[in-house]
Amino acid sequence: MNPDSAGNINLAHDKGKGCNNVALQDSKFRAEEVIGFSGKTMVVSGKWQYSTADGTLRTRYLLTEGPGSTVLLEERGAFFAMLRPFPSGAAPEASGNVVSVMGEKYNLQEVDKLTLTGFAGKVEQSVRESTTLLSGRFQAASSVLLRELVPGKAEQQFYSVRPVSAHELLTSEQLAAVEAAQRELAAQAETEPKKSSWLRKAVIFGVVILILGGLLSMCSSDDDDSSGSARVSGGYHGK
Repeated sequence: MNPDSAGNINLAHDKGKGCNNVALQDSKFRAEEVIGFSGKTMVVSGKWQYSTADGTLRTRYLLTEGPGSTVLLEERGAFFAMLRPFPSGAAPEASGNVVSVMGEKYNLQEVDKLTLTGFAGKVEQSVRESTTLLSGRFQAASSVLLRELVPGKAEQQFYSVRPVSAHELLTSEQLAAVEAAQRELAAQAETEPKKSSWLRKAVIFGVVILILGGLLSMCSSDDDDSSGSARVSGGYHGK
C-alpha cells in the first residue's frame, strides 16, 4: 500500500476500472457494496484475501467515503480491525525485534507469511503484484502495530491497529433497514401531534433495535465456523 502524507491510500492510477479474481472465499462484505462503518456510509471499493501458512484467511477491504477519504479494514475470522497506515516520511523506528513510536516500544509477537489468493474491485497494483507478504505483529502495553514487507524488497509499511466492534459494521441489508426506519421516524414526526411523537419515536427505535439484533445474531451464527481459528490466534491482542 502507498499512503499519502495524510495516511490515505491513493487509487487514482486504477482510473475506476478495477479488477476481478474468482478465487475469493466468502467474507462479510462484497466488493462495491455500500456498508455502514462507525456511523458513516462507505463503499467497499476493493477487497483482497490472504492465506497464512496454516490456511487461516485474512480479508482486507478498502472503504471509501469520498475523494481522499479511505479506510483499510481487515477481517480475521470473527475479528475486525482498522489498519491505519503511517504517513509517508513518518514511519516508526525499527531495530531488530523492537519498533518504537514516540518513545513507546512495541515487541515482536509473531510473523505470518501471507499469500495473496484473490481480489476484486479497485485494488492497488502493488497489492496485486505482491503475491507474498511478511506481516509482523508488534505489541505494546495496550496497542498493536503491523510491520509488513515483500520478501526481497527494502520498502516496508507500518500500520497501527484499532479493533473494530461488530456493532460498528453494517452490511448493505442492515444499513437499508436502519435507513428505512429513520425515514419512517421522520415521516411520523411530521404528521403526528407533538404530544404523541415521543411514543412513536420509542416504538420505531425499538423496531430498529429488533431489526439490528436479528441481523447481527444471524451474522454471529454465520461467523461461528470461522471463530475457532480466530480464538487460537487471540484476534489482534496476543496469543
